[in-house]
Amino acid sequence: VTHTPDGDLVAKWTTDPVTRSNHPTEFPLKTVEDIRRYRWVLKDARLEVNERALERAAGKHREIGDRGISVQGAGTSPLMDLVEHIAGPVNTTYLLMDHPDEMDELIGLMHANLLERTRRQAALSPADVIVSVENTSTALISPHQFESYCFGHLCDYAQAVRGEGKMHELHMCGHTRALLEKIDAIPSSSIEAFTAPPLGNTRLVDGRTKAPSKTLIGGTNAMVWLEPVETIRAFIEGELSACPDRRRIVLTTAGVAPQKCPAETFRAIGEWLPTVR
Repeated sequence: VTHTPDGDLVAKWTTDPVTRSNHPTEFPLKTVEDIRRYRWVLKDARLEVNERALERAAGKHREIGDRGISVQGAGTSPLMDLVEHIAGPVNTTYLLMDHPDEMDELIGLMHANLLERTRRQAALSPADVIVSVENTSTALISPHQFESYCFGHLCDYAQAVRGEGKMHELHMCGHTRALLEKIDAIPSSSIEAFTAPPLGNTRLVDGRTKAPSKTLIGGTNAMVWLEPVETIRAFIEGELSACPDRRRIVLTTAGVAPQKCPAETFRAIGEWLPTVR
């Protein structure tokens, strides 16, 4: 429960025992009155640096050294934050249609808040890559909504990160094929987790042809990794052979690896990949 001068906001998160992850089961933004209440969350916010956390991050960065790339997540852009965490996909669309002025003001406040946080994070974080954790999917928002809201905001965050000499990454793990040309115009370095069907709707060839400026991190999906090693090899070979080139591709499970995939499978694929031509 968040108390504001205009009344309370009530949210509830529940842990899923199967996935062991938290999900919102009651969104705080339900009515137009809640929009006024949520403005206080943003107007009353101030940025403070957690020095102990910064020291821990610097230590982790030193441990990684040149053996890998350090990555840190940033916040979610306003529209996707509303869809995922604050109002839900259905109510966000209703509020945008029924109360456009109030929602535009709220989204503007959310963007200004996140942009300042992103600038500070990019300036202070030792990480090599700053990620906008979007979870974008056209199963949740339309291409028009993405272009109207997300595109410009993500360009601002990417430019802020690049201005500090770091790489900006887009975490977009859903259905993004219809958005790829627009995503390519965002000044980000990479898309993660680029997910193949049936969980996503993008193949590596889609990314190489429609978003050629982006490094594609992913290319498979969790379902593939439940198959025998020979089937996984055939799938990967098919995806790579369809691409005009294999530049800027980092093959992963495109998200969290399935728990039932044995370590031996990953080892076998890892040893086989360098032999693929």
